[in-house]
Amino acid sequence: MDKKLQTRHYQFLDLFRLFAMLLVMWGHIIGAGAYATEIFNVIQGPLDKPMVNATGLLLLKPEQWLYNIFHTQAAVLGVVMFFMCTGYLVAGMLERYKPSEFLVNRVLRIIPTLVVCTAINGLILFFSQGLTFSPAEYLSTIFMYYQW
Repeated sequence: MDKKLQTRHYQFLDLFRLFAMLLVMWGHIIGAGAYATEIFNVIQGPLDKPMVNATGLLLLKPEQWLYNIFHTQAAVLGVVMFFMCTGYLVAGMLERYKPSEFLVNRVLRIIPTLVVCTAINGLILFFSQGLTFSPAEYLSTIFMYYQW
């Protein structure tokens, strides 16, 4: 039987990953947008005004609820959910593919998206803050190699 015919698509995992992504985004918006006055090695502070108005506590209610009930933050919970989902899916994929096929498939799927997202972030930072980065800094971001 063809490998593509054996694959299954679990729609509930798409919703699970969507919810996890929204939690990570929410956590970053609240954490960086409402509280940060500078971002180390990116934006030298203090910033003129935060991205989110922290005086309107309505935006902070979900984050406070998560912390009070589960003792965690939205972004942390979202990342844990991604790891759970990834572990479940990778276990099934390793049964269908050889390790070398699996690795090539992952690289070809992740790196192009990462390059595009990094470029979009660079454009947003350039037009919103006037920040520029060297090609070496972009490559270090893509390959997660930082020299602090």
